[in-house]
Amino acid sequence: MGSIHEVYEEDYKEAINTVCLALEELKDAPVSDGTADGLVAKCREGLDAAQEAIHSLDINAGSQFELNVRVTGYKKDFTRLRKDVDQAEAKVKREVLLMARRDEADSPTRTTREALTHQTARIDGQTERVSEGLRIAQDIEATGQNISTNLHRQREQMERTQDTLYDTDDKVVVLTTM
Repeated sequence: MGSIHEVYEEDYKEAINTVCLALEELKDAPVSDGTADGLVAKCREGLDAAQEAIHSLDINAGSQFELNVRVTGYKKDFTRLRKDVDQAEAKVKREVLLMARRDEADSPTRTTREALTHQTARIDGQTERVSEGLRIAQDIEATGQNISTNLHRQREQMERTQDTLYDTDDKVVVLTTM
């Protein structure tokens, strides 16, 4: 049973080592070319592997006191390392945002006039769509009105036909009784 624990512990140590190396590389990694993002992803993968190894060790430790003590230490180290990775990831994200803002400030993509023109064009387009929607609604209303009028005429015609049938039926009854 000790060999399975050794395998899990080796997996844990390898995963933690991967995370630590990636964190060290992350300190000097350029943000602009995506290297930092790749290293953060590598850290996350390492943390996942370490967490899985800890979980397996925890399940299989049973009542082995020394192993339980080591697993507790692994959990504490893992928590600290996860916090370090979270902080490093936040730092990378912050640098990406700052870099984007610097680029935007250094070379604006549109002047204020272009931005206003663009917004005016968007508003005009939306106004046209609203007008088109209103026109369609009016067409639907007119069509509904025409249908209602036609149905009213058809009902009147059916009522007249029914009255004529009743009159004819009454006359037939009178003639047959004679």
